Amino acid sequence: MQVNETCQKYFRPENCAYLTLPTVNPPIWDNLPTKTRSMGLKIQRCQKPLVKGKTAVAKAFEKRGIDEKEQDAVALLANAVFEINMLPKELIKPEINA
Repeated sequence: MQVNETCQKYFRPENCAYLTLPTVNPPIWDNLPTKTRSMGLKIQRCQKPLVKGKTAVAKAFEKRGIDEKEQDAVALLANAVFEINMLPKELIKPEINA
């Protein structure tokens, strides 16, 4: 199964408001150099399956609960997603301050 097909199977639960892909403000995005935007798009391609994977995990635990090891796994995944979500900010910051 293709990654996009798998991603389309999972929608964010209502109680997980922050389980979304981060975006850059359009006026900022439109004024970034092509190289920076290209790198941003590559990062987004990594973010989407991670967010959808977290969504699948959240849905799996919706009905049955979660044990300590699973909590650790979710916390580690969430931290990885957070770190990846910070990459575009760090990538864009020098362009804004230039």
